[in-house]
Amino acid sequence: MVEVLKSENESELNKIAANIIRVLAIYYGVCWRTELSEDLMKFYKSMNYEPLNLDLMDKAVSYLEAKGVVSIEYRKRGELLNKNVYVDKLIKLKDFNATVKTLQKDEVFIKYRFKRAETIKKALSKE
Repeated sequence: MVEVLKSENESELNKIAANIIRVLAIYYGVCWRTELSEDLMKFYKSMNYEPLNLDLMDKAVSYLEAKGVVSIEYRKRGELLNKNVYVDKLIKLKDFNATVKTLQKDEVFIKYRFKRAETIKKALSKE
C-alpha cells in the first residue's frame, strides 16, 4: 500500500489507485463497486480536483488487488424499494488499521477527512 501511495504521480492509473485507497479508508475499508465511481467523484469535488479518467477505475482496482492492498468478493445485494437482487463486487482493504495508520501521514487524506467533516457539519447545522 505504501508503494502505491509513493508511486501515485507516476501515472493516472496510480493516482486513481491511491485515491481509491483514500476513499476506502473513509468508508471503513469497504465499498461496493457500483458505488465507487460516485464516491471517487465526491472525493474529487470536495478536494477541488479535476476528475481523472474513471474508465481506469476497474484497472486500478485490479492493480490494488494484484498488489495485495484490496480483496474483492462477489456478493448478492438487494435494491432499495425493490425486490430485485443482483451480484456486485465488494472491495475491501486487506488491512484497514495499517492503511489508516499510514494515511494519518498523508496530506491528501488529512485534507479530505477535514473537508468531509466540515461538509457533514454544515449539512447537520442546516437541519
